[in-house]
Amino acid sequence: MCIRDRHDLGISDIIVLTGYRADMIHSYIAAIFPNSNPRVTCIETPTHFSPAERILSSRLKIGDDFLLLYCDNLVSDSKTIQKVIESDSPLTFLVESRGEGNVSIESPAKYEISRSASTPYVELGYIHVNTPQFYDALQECESLPHALREISGTQTVSYTHLTLPTNREV
Repeated sequence: MCIRDRHDLGISDIIVLTGYRADMIHSYIAAIFPNSNPRVTCIETPTHFSPAERILSSRLKIGDDFLLLYCDNLVSDSKTIQKVIESDSPLTFLVESRGEGNVSIESPAKYEISRSASTPYVELGYIHVNTPQFYDALQECESLPHALREISGTQTVSYTHLTLPTNREV
């Protein structure tokens, strides 16, 4: 998801949680996106913080309804991302079918920590969080994957399939 293209999805603010090399990331973002729309804000957290701790320490700036993105996955299909964002479920995962995954789409959909053939979908790091209970689970579990599993076990979650072009070259 390219920062420059996200205004068309109704995204007005992007928050980048940093740890290691925070100064380098902040400088890069400030140089590349000085007056961008959406607005890009970096929040520096200690390098030893886990993803859960980074999110919890930034809760007041993030809010209860947000799109959580991992930094190592790029999905450029705006229509698919829009489906994730528009979901009213407490959690909505962007998933892709694989031999072994960590998301079951059988009713009810469920997130698992370990990948296996019984959960043949992988969440791709585009997760619409729309519940204040996310932070409670994160605080209790002290782990992002464990919190996602906890919420998917107690609340109805949904998913959107990643749609890939059929003529894709590998």
